[in-house]
Amino acid sequence: MTKPLRIYTDNEGWIKEVLAELTDKESWKDKDSGKTIVKCVGLRRICGKLFGTIVECNTNSVLVDLEKGYWLATCYLVVNLFTDNEDDLPIQISQTGTAESFLEDLGDFAAYPGASTDTKAEARAFKKIMALDSLLAAEEMISKSAQIIRKKKGKAIQMQPNVINKMCKEQSIDLDKFLSHNDVEVSLTELTKKQADELLIVLNSYSTKPTNIPKEIKCES
Repeated sequence: MTKPLRIYTDNEGWIKEVLAELTDKESWKDKDSGKTIVKCVGLRRICGKLFGTIVECNTNSVLVDLEKGYWLATCYLVVNLFTDNEDDLPIQISQTGTAESFLEDLGDFAAYPGASTDTKAEARAFKKIMALDSLLAAEEMISKSAQIIRKKKGKAIQMQPNVINKMCKEQSIDLDKFLSHNDVEVSLTELTKKQADELLIVLNSYSTKPTNIPKEIKCES
């Protein structure tokens, strides 16, 4: 069996070759850290073009801790490597990627914690299988707004009320009734960070199991 063209070629030349194939929308330089950031969609495309054929890519996320809004995901990836001789049987390798997310770290994507954690796990699996560990996946970054939330105390910043409002609309929940049902006596813009965190946890539990949404807070049809 001939030697695969691409198999754990963890060197500068390989990384430069990958970066040269990525578009500006798939990869960029982070101004603060100076690191190269790559999107999962770019890693997925490059794997199929330069490395090998993607045979299987299964990702699954679960809500581990409802109270803390903690999600955990695992991605299982199988790739048939490109070889020098097309008549050879494909050389198959597999890899797994795991990821974890807290609601407060997801920023504008807090409304989609499961999907966001899935994508992060998938990006890590592609990085590992192509020996691109030195690159940082965009999905691994904590948004600047989320970093502010970690440090900020007291009143919730704008991002959180926006996410709450969006999730209520997507689940046909009456916002005013939802706030009242959860003993919130202030408007959405006057929420404290603690109140916003708790409401997001409740909304994410509804998203995971819609049958748990109380009928009295549903929008009137």
